[in-house]
Amino acid sequence: MPKKDGKATTTSGIQTLESGTRIIPSSTRADGSTRPERRVKPGFTPAEDVAKYQNRTAEAWRNRGSGGVPGAGEAEKTVAKKKKRSRGKKAAAAGGEGEEGEEGEEGGAEEGAEEGAPAAAAAATPAEPEPTKTEGAPASVDAEKKAKGLQKKIRQAQELKSRKEKGETLLPEQLDKALRLGELIRDLEKLGVKYEG
Repeated sequence: MPKKDGKATTTSGIQTLESGTRIIPSSTRADGSTRPERRVKPGFTPAEDVAKYQNRTAEAWRNRGSGGVPGAGEAEKTVAKKKKRSRGKKAAAAGGEGEEGEEGEEGGAEEGAEEGAPAAAAAATPAEPEPTKTEGAPASVDAEKKAKGLQKKIRQAQELKSRKEKGETLLPEQLDKALRLGELIRDLEKLGVKYEG
């Protein structure tokens, strides 16, 4: 509130005196006559003095480019947590101890800080044989998945073929599936899985 002559004045022109009374000061009309000073009832607030509603969401939308990236500080914490978890999983896999391996990771970090290089060297040696196991694993997993998928397609094709032999009318795409039965069996045998039909 701006002050005039030791009196606080609001936007609407109401002045609060030092005694605490609120008044509308006297003023001059356009024709030259004067309006008398009027006292304002306690608790009355004219529309001009009512604070405008501030919508926080709308305000945030207006200022959206000035505040930086929201949650950037939290993202760094999340990345650090993920790294810590992956280190724990790697240590557990290297140790092959399951639940004890997770505890060993926490203890291992403390031991590594105390003992230095010997603990790091001990942790590195069990990890070397592991890559040889995982190198062949993805190929065999892919072959198993393909074989299961082909076996499923073969079962569906056999079912469609038997439905056709019973005299049911098949859709063109179902008929194509039934006719591809021999091709599916050859693909399965190429993967090294014997077809048992």
